[in-house]
Amino acid sequence: MNILLYTIRKKFSGVQHVSTDTVYGWLVPRPRADLLLLDTRSAAEFGVSRLPGAVHLDPDSDDATVRRTLTRHLPPPAAGAERERTTIACYCSVGYRSSVTAQRLNALRAQPAAAEPPLPGYEAVNIEGSIFKWANEGKPLEGADGQPTRFVHPYDKIFGRLLDKSLWKFPEKQ
Repeated sequence: MNILLYTIRKKFSGVQHVSTDTVYGWLVPRPRADLLLLDTRSAAEFGVSRLPGAVHLDPDSDDATVRRTLTRHLPPPAAGAERERTTIACYCSVGYRSSVTAQRLNALRAQPAAAEPPLPGYEAVNIEGSIFKWANEGKPLEGADGQPTRFVHPYDKIFGRLLDKSLWKFPEKQ
């Protein structure tokens, strides 16, 4: 996985990459109020598990949908205070899709204020190694029902090799 992480850091050098340990520190013992966890995997992957409290954003969403999602889920400023800069911690399976999304979100933030809806202050970052690294380290996950789980959708059999096979779970067939 180290070569893959290096490649992602190099390709997305304009995106801040934060460790799973850093993000864990932002969540425990109590989640930071100025944090939004953004899952940029497919709906099927998100349906298996996610980081606790994460919000799903389809990485193929148009800009208007992205803006609505961010406006709906970014924490409000404290009463009478300017909005503080929120950290949007993006993740996917290993970090590629989430780096693309973090780069896109930071570019959207820089667009003129005339765009609707206007976006509040934030900085989008990539969680390095994303959910695969998080799960391999035994950090907490939740299922679609909000209950703790240890399972993760392996994306496919090739990238799934980066995830401990005992953690694999594909969605149940309907």
